[in-house]
Amino acid sequence: FFTMETDSLVGDKRMTASPKARICTWVDLSLTDVEHLLRASETTEALQQALGDILRLGDAAASSKQALIELDLYTYAILFARKQDFSADQVSAFFTMLKCVHCMCISTPFDNFQETFQYFKELLLKHSVNRPPYSTCLFSISQVKTVSNYVLASYFKHFKLYKYAFTKRVHLNLKFSYPGVPDSPEPSEVEETQEGGVDTTAEDQLEEEEGEKDTENEGDASPTGGGGEEQPLSPEQQHLKQLIASTLTDKMKELQVAVEREMGDQEKKLSERICALEATAEGKSKSKNKKGK
Repeated sequence: FFTMETDSLVGDKRMTASPKARICTWVDLSLTDVEHLLRASETTEALQQALGDILRLGDAAASSKQALIELDLYTYAILFARKQDFSADQVSAFFTMLKCVHCMCISTPFDNFQETFQYFKELLLKHSVNRPPYSTCLFSISQVKTVSNYVLASYFKHFKLYKYAFTKRVHLNLKFSYPGVPDSPEPSEVEETQEGGVDTTAEDQLEEEEGEKDTENEGDASPTGGGGEEQPLSPEQQHLKQLIASTLTDKMKELQVAVEREMGDQEKKLSERICALEATAEGKSKSKNKKGK
């Protein structure tokens, strides 16, 4: 018997179903936040620090690689928006759109590239067609093309890398148990035992080596000239040995029966073929005799 234990694959706070596209203006970044990011931050480091303070990712980025990756993604998105001279509401909407796309990407460890890309196109449509209250014309046609090219080149081109970086590792633990055999110790117990044996002193090691030498000398001086008598097996080991032997015996019997059956079938087919050839030869000889007469 064996049991398996696995860790969960995704976090509790991540999305598991395809979300519905919505208008993203002023969802994550307010007007004050956008103005601070566009004007006060002159360098990339200052912009990253300001964005980390707004999103509360500054402390997490120092200890978590995932938070650092997210911070880099959003920082370069703000730099792109500044380069394109986006207005404050456009910057806020573009930032939240990219964040929604990223959240959908990491919502599952399985491949959802097509679903995520379809969700991104729906978000673009929500912000490029004036149809209130369902959508708003926030980006022009040229801006939609520019945003689409940027997201394709910066995010969807590295889609699998983002998914790999934000997918939790799976740890599989196998536990085997046999009737009559004690369970193997846990890995932690084995490590503690090994760590406890490392602290032996040099004198103890010398005594152990001398004891081993004395044992070898006694074994060489024995009448049989061997290394001493074999240690008797425990009842559990004997039971396991008998179980293995009986299993192998049954398998060998099954294999022998299968081989004999296969050989019998082959012999039967061969005899039938010989009989057919003989009948064919007799028929040809009789036809020749009739022609001769």
